[in-house]
Amino acid sequence: MSTTFDFEDGHGPVPAHQHINPDGSVGGWVAETAWVDATVHVGAKARVFGAAMVTGDSKMVGYARVYDEAKVCLEALVGGDAHVRDRAIITGQAKVIENAVVCGDAFICGHATVRHFTKISGEACVSNQSSICGHAQVYGGAMISGKAYISDNARVLGRAFVSGDAYVCSRARLLEGVWMAGTIQIRQETEISISHLAEDIDFLPGVDSHLGLLQQARLAMLSVGANGWGVRG
Repeated sequence: MSTTFDFEDGHGPVPAHQHINPDGSVGGWVAETAWVDATVHVGAKARVFGAAMVTGDSKMVGYARVYDEAKVCLEALVGGDAHVRDRAIITGQAKVIENAVVCGDAFICGHATVRHFTKISGEACVSNQSSICGHAQVYGGAMISGKAYISDNARVLGRAFVSGDAYVCSRARLLEGVWMAGTIQIRQETEISISHLAEDIDFLPGVDSHLGLLQQARLAMLSVGANGWGVRG
C-alpha cells in the first residue's frame, strides 16, 4: 500500500514519501511526482511537490515549499516560510528565505539573497551578490546584479537593469528601460522610467552581454533539467 500525504495545495492526499537526508535523518515530505537528489537536505517541515526538482547540495529548511515545475539546485538554500513555485529556478549559492516568494519564470543565481516579504516574479533575474529585502518586488524582465540592494517597498519592473552598488529603497519605482549602475541611490517616492543612469558609461555596453549569458544559463536549465546544472557566479 502506497503512502500518501496532503500538501494542502487543493489536490488532496497524493503518493509521497519522506526524504532521507545525507546524514540519515528523516526529512520532509516529497511527492512521488517531484524529484529530490539523495544529496539534498530537506528539513522535517519542508515540502517538495508537483513536478518540482531539488538537486545537488541544496538545502530546504524551516517550512520552505518548492512546487509546480520549480527547480532548486547546486548549493542553493530555501528556508523559513519561503515559497518557490511555477517555473522559477534557484541556483548557485543563492538564498530564498523567510517569507519570500519566487514565482513565474524568475531566475535567482550566484550569491544573491531574497528575503523578508519580497516577491520576485515574471522573468526577473537576481544574480551575483545582490540582495532583495523588505516588501520589495522585482518583476517583468527586470535584472538585478552586482551588489545592488533593493529594499522597503521599492519596485523594479519591466526591462529595468540595476547593478553595481546601486541602492533602491522606500517607495521608489524603476520602470521600463532604466539602466542603473554604480553607487546611485534612489529613495522615497521617486519614479524613473526610460532613463540611463550610470557612474561609468563604459559599463553600459556590457549590459547586453551580461543579460545574454544569464538568459542562456536559464534556458539551458529549462531544456535539460536541474541535475548538475546551474550558475555559481
